[in-house]
Amino acid sequence: MKLRYWAALAAACFGTAARADDNIAFGYSGLLTVPTANVMESGWAELQYNEHTYNDYKVDDATNFNAVFGLAPRVELGAALAYESGGTGPFGFRKNDLLASFKVKLLDDVQWQGFKWSTAAGWSDFGGDSAAANFTSARYLTNTVSRGPFAVTAGIGNGPDRLDGAFGGIAWTPIPAATIMADYDGDFASIGVKLSLNVADYARLYALGLHATDKEDADGYGFGGRFNLRFDRQSDWFKPSSSRGLRAIHVADGLGTKIVTAENAAYLQRQQDSAAGACSLAGEGAKRIVYQQYRYGIPLISADVDCITGNHTNARWITQVSEPAPMLKQPIQNAFGVEARFGIEERSFVGTEFGRLQYSVALQSSLRLQGPFGLGAYITRNTRAAEDDSFNQTGPFNFYRVRDGVREVAAQWATHPIDGLVAVGSIGRTYVNALEYEFSHLDAAYFWGAGSNRTRIAIASYAIADDLPFATRETRVISHRYWYAPWSTSVEVGGGDYFYGDRGGYANVTRYFGDVTLSIVVRSDEDNRRDAGIAIGFPLTPRMGFQRGPLSVVGAPRYTHTRRTTFDNPGGANVIRPTLMVEPRPVYNLLTDWMDSDRMYPAYQNESRE
Repeated sequence: MKLRYWAALAAACFGTAARADDNIAFGYSGLLTVPTANVMESGWAELQYNEHTYNDYKVDDATNFNAVFGLAPRVELGAALAYESGGTGPFGFRKNDLLASFKVKLLDDVQWQGFKWSTAAGWSDFGGDSAAANFTSARYLTNTVSRGPFAVTAGIGNGPDRLDGAFGGIAWTPIPAATIMADYDGDFASIGVKLSLNVADYARLYALGLHATDKEDADGYGFGGRFNLRFDRQSDWFKPSSSRGLRAIHVADGLGTKIVTAENAAYLQRQQDSAAGACSLAGEGAKRIVYQQYRYGIPLISADVDCITGNHTNARWITQVSEPAPMLKQPIQNAFGVEARFGIEERSFVGTEFGRLQYSVALQSSLRLQGPFGLGAYITRNTRAAEDDSFNQTGPFNFYRVRDGVREVAAQWATHPIDGLVAVGSIGRTYVNALEYEFSHLDAAYFWGAGSNRTRIAIASYAIADDLPFATRETRVISHRYWYAPWSTSVEVGGGDYFYGDRGGYANVTRYFGDVTLSIVVRSDEDNRRDAGIAIGFPLTPRMGFQRGPLSVVGAPRYTHTRRTTFDNPGGANVIRPTLMVEPRPVYNLLTDWMDSDRMYPAYQNESRE
């Protein structure tokens, strides 16, 4: 009995199988320095900080921040920032390397005589800084053969520094908590160990150390963690819930079922959470309800909800309901509410000439008064929390630091006049960088083709609020988005005229993992200034916000961080361009708030199981 207990505890803490545990030291799944044929599991991510020294690779005492994401089955996407400290350049740094990488698994665990063979191809640092510290750039083909606790990797690459020619390595995992690795990257050999600990079914922490032969005392260390992007969506995700978090609730008897109308006032993190609260209102034993949702005073969609599984079917715009419940219009006329919301506003840059991350961060709080018929008003204030020297009053990015004080005051009107069309108009005063403007903003989105297509038009005007000799700025942006449910993926293209007078276009591919979004973003203006990068978005809210009567206290429904690298500079350096294709949006805006980050429409409700 005791033996079984300790075995179960060890499995929970350290894993259930002795298999090689990959490292991500250079922004891809691999050994200490070389890529294996393994890829990050879809829907998982790994973050790592390490200190590696590679003097022969142009970087001395490098600090590295790495991230690898499982974008889709057999496809991983990586990003990394490496900078050299102790230099004489701006702010004490000499150069950096901002890179993006991807890897595709071509053969997946082909089995023969107890061996497993995998093959992958990848491109590391395809958008990096070739003029500065481009020691990680390489295109490669790699193979990994494993059996039991052993895994052997061999590959070939064409990098200018690393992975130039044959490379390989071996990993031995004698126990699930420890992996011993050794590899050769074409120039130098390294040996090291990785120690891991499972902290939950969806999270794993680790530390690693290595010694390389590139110079004397070439030691490195690192630590990080791997986690499931659906960390709040485990097997027990759908449980009975109270109605706390729902506002302006109305329950009526329909044809053989209950009809529940409410607003998700506490920003429950996913549609099933909100539906669970609605099901609880229908009483014990309710197996199915009609759930009608609205946002900030306007009704949007109605769906049939299975109260056992949480799945939505027959979702449609509320204006499509042939016989709406008699009380449907009542919430529109009595939709008064007060919302306190808390979030973050940040600006951060990475440029080759600065060699590190420049940042300015503020805590953001908003107070919104919601009235009837989609009318509302709010005030948003920032409290600057942290910034580096480059954003202070004498720094080169002072003009772009986040506002400290009142950030925006606006009145809004939202409407859903016909099937699939939702629009929000805003007027008020706002800060764009260091200057205050009086603005008017109209944002309209039309969902068509069963709702999987969304066409958006946004028009805005910004007049300088102070007596300064600046012309009125205008933005006009149009975009189209297609949602492909089998892959939980959207593709969006758009373009137009932007805030600082440039004209350009962009393309985004976004994968949804419940609340978490992972995007590949590319943009280019009419002067062929181009950049590309990775964006990750997630809610800044607890599992359930506070709500009592008309008052709700919540976190911001979406925080998105984008990291870009330029690839149009002939010299290869990453250039900081804070004025490229800027489209300011109101703090409360159509896509994030009314459309729930593009999830509050019938096609998503019907086809997504989150």
